[in-house]
Amino acid sequence: MSKKLTIYSVSLLLLALGSFFIYKDIAKNNFKIADLNTNSSGVASTSVDSVVPAGTVKLDCSKFSDFLNRSFVFPGNFNAETQNSYSERINKLVSSLKSNCNSFGTWLDLGQWYGSIGDYDAAKFAWETASQMEPNSFLPYHNLGNLYGFFVKDMKKSEEYYFKAIDKDLNSLNSYSDLADLYLYGGQPQKAIDLLKGGLNQSMLTNSYAFFLQKLAFVYRESGDKANALKYFEMLFSADPANVSAKQEIEILKAQ
Repeated sequence: MSKKLTIYSVSLLLLALGSFFIYKDIAKNNFKIADLNTNSSGVASTSVDSVVPAGTVKLDCSKFSDFLNRSFVFPGNFNAETQNSYSERINKLVSSLKSNCNSFGTWLDLGQWYGSIGDYDAAKFAWETASQMEPNSFLPYHNLGNLYGFFVKDMKKSEEYYFKAIDKDLNSLNSYSDLADLYLYGGQPQKAIDLLKGGLNQSMLTNSYAFFLQKLAFVYRESGDKANALKYFEMLFSADPANVSAKQEIEILKAQ
């Protein structure tokens, strides 16, 4: 994997391991991976039980005893203070699930915290459990797509989960964006372009036309296709004349 993708993966750590703030950014049409709300330990704080879609499946809590009683190991670079902070949070979530395993948001949170200590198997289990509980929600599938794509490095599984997220909700723009980035920085820019053009064709149904124009312009620019980058930045500026960044990109590309 390229150095550029590795750097980008690190910058996406909170996004990949978070849950609700993904939903909030989509709801606000804020597609930037920055300024995420975090708690004192630097990990995103989540709670999504009030916003998940209808169709909840009640879980059999007896099936989760072994998982909820498992031990976990911290990476060597975690100091004692950080370990205590993370242990306290994980144990609190585990205790909550032992009392009531039917909490969608708690499973998402637990996956986030397990992922943040590099326990990807546990994060996967937690998010897969969340997907069983709320089969109509895109959130667990998006998180699993990020987990497999940026951390486990299994592109096939990553694609599978991202497409499930998109299938559940066409507004899962972060899923489009992150999968496009995996394609782009993984040396498959045409797959990124095809994915985004497919989303652009659907965008009139989801009010996300500007998002796809901007992402396509970015992918073309990053892949060295200045002509198409200029084309899509101009389309974006035409659709959104107040977009200062698009105007700046147009000026830069024309000057080259």
